[in-house]
Order: sequence, then structure tokens, then C-alpha cells
Amino acid sequence: MPKCSRTKKASPASAANSSALGGHGEAIIELDPSIVYFTFSRIRPCFSCGRTIQSTLEQFQSQKMRPTDLPLISVFTDGTHYYSQNNRRLFMYKKLREMDLLHVIPVRVRALPTTKRMGNKYTPSKCSLTATLIRERNIGTNSTQTPTHVGGNSEDEKEKEKEEESEGVSPCGKASLASSSSSFSHTTGEGAGLMQEKEQSAHDAELNRGGVNGSLITRKREKARMIDAREEGTNTGKRKG
Repeated sequence: MPKCSRTKKASPASAANSSALGGHGEAIIELDPSIVYFTFSRIRPCFSCGRTIQSTLEQFQSQKMRPTDLPLISVFTDGTHYYSQNNRRLFMYKKLREMDLLHVIPVRVRALPTTKRMGNKYTPSKCSLTATLIRERNIGTNSTQTPTHVGGNSEDEKEKEKEEESEGVSPCGKASLASSSSSFSHTTGEGAGLMQEKEQSAHDAELNRGGVNGSLITRKREKARMIDAREEGTNTGKRKG
């Protein structure tokens, strides 16, 4: 049975009830991670910041980290079952529970929204108490593989990463932003160069078109200048006379 943390004096049963989850519809309690359900049966081995689950496990084993050092896991409850929104952290805590290195973890519990979609999605038959890690060629890089929902529906786990990133900003976010900015600048530079090339091509084409009648235009201009010169000479002679 889940134990209440010091931050909440209510019993676990009442904490699971949506009417006892506080003014914001949530509470912080302690739960045995072994009773919490995964939303996906297959999980990537890296957190969104690039840290691997294995390296984090090793830090817990060497007592360099504790559950309080990480953001709280967010959990939905229907009053009986608990469904994690942070599958990688839950996977790690379940492993630590198997090693007998911890027995309960602090979690943020929220009442499961009473919509048909959420009710169908978060059930013991659609979720799982166990999960496996996806093998990735390059640990720490993005994989093209997508976790498969236990019920058979394919869904992008980035939906769940939003919860993690909102609780603790990942350095990956800054890197992604810088990369995006650099990419935008590079693209803008290429666009300006392309515009200049188009303008130059149009100018060259205009010159080429002018070359067809270029000699005629030149002769007309020379004739006009000769006429102007004669008129100027005539006017000068008249003034002298």
C-alpha cells in the first residue's frame, strides 16, 4: 500500500480520491514503484537531457544520488491504479526497488481526467507493470524507433518528455534552440545569395536581349549626337555673326 509523505497527512486511500487531492487537484505522496504502471512497454535508454538510465542507476548504487535529487514523477490515478507519466524514471526506480535499494518514492498524484479518451487509454489492460529498454545504435542520440504502446497503439514518447522538461529544464533544450537559430541564419544567408543570383541572371538576360538590337541603338544614339553637334555649331555661328 502507498505511504503518505510528510507533506500530506491524508491517508493513501483519501489521497487517491480526486476530492482529496487539494485545491489544485493533486497531492504529493509516497508510493511503492512496483505498483505503478508504465504507459509504454518499450522505453528509450536515455533521458531527454542525454543522460543514460544505466549511468543514473550507478549513481544511485554508489549513493551519489537519491530520489529527492530528481524531479517528482507525475502519476495519474483512477482511485485504484497508478499510471506514470515519466516512464524512464519509473523504469529506473523499479530497478532500484528490485535491488532493494529503495522501497517508496515521492510522486505527484493527479486525478485521472474523466474523459472517454483518457479512460480508454489509462487502464491495466492498456498499460503494463513491466517494460523493456529499446536498443539504440548510438546511446545519447535520437533514435528513429518509436516506443510501442502496450495496447498496440504506436505513440510518440515526446508527449511524456514534455512533463519531464517542464519540471527540470534540460540542457538539450538550449542546444536544440541554438541549433535551430544557426540553421535559420544559414538558410537565410542561402536565400539572400539565391536572390542575388536570380537578379544577376535577369540582368544578364536583359543585356542579351539588348544585344540583338544593340548595334541599331548605338547608331541611333551616334546620329542623335551628330545632329546635336551640328545644331550647336550653327547656333554658335549665328551668335558670332
